[in-house]
Amino acid sequence: MYIAVSGEIDLGNAAAFDSELRAAIADQLRAVSVDLTDLRYLDSAGIRILLVLASC
Repeated sequence: MYIAVSGEIDLGNAAAFDSELRAAIADQLRAVSVDLTDLRYLDSAGIRILLVLASC
């Protein structure tokens, strides 16, 4: 699965990003690729989400 993310991920929208990402990958049996090319800003809340989900 391929997921493209754009815009900004910060404390204000990190919970929504987490929920959307978890829903998108919930039933995936294969690897998931997250493309951050068009992401303009990623704060520590967004980094934490990516790291937690990468370790699942």
